[in-house]
Amino acid sequence: MRKKAKATARKRPGRVQRRKDLLGTVYTVISENGIDGASMRQIADRANVSTGTINYHFGNKHKLIMAALQAAYLTPDDSDYALASPLDKLKAFAFGHIFQSSTDRFWRFWVNCAAAGTRNAELRKHHNRRFEKHQAVWTVLIREAVEAGQLPSAPDAAI
Repeated sequence: MRKKAKATARKRPGRVQRRKDLLGTVYTVISENGIDGASMRQIADRANVSTGTINYHFGNKHKLIMAALQAAYLTPDDSDYALASPLDKLKAFAFGHIFQSSTDRFWRFWVNCAAAGTRNAELRKHHNRRFEKHQAVWTVLIREAVEAGQLPSAPDAAI
């Protein structure tokens, strides 16, 4: 599957960027209107594309939301931090995913997905799988920083 994605990216480099741009627009529209209040037309208008373009890239609103959620949970590739220390990797991951403003469109999108997951079993399952993958990355990054002596092995209760 990864080979197919790389082959597609080589053949049509604009397609990868178009998908990223559309997903960014999804974060904005859903953060403003919620999942139920966001329409394909609103997303298309905000992205300056036709609804057909969105359907071409994602198929339908449900698949678009799932792709946006998956992209929101992307974890760093080892090559992203090849020369970084374990603590630097942990900091980069934390600042990229956790330490953002509560008004940030990603966080508002994430909250909307979490809320919609209470009503939609498939979305909840997808959200939980992504969370578990993120948790595994956090575990590895923290363990590596502790083993490198860059973090204490146990938190100081006095702090």
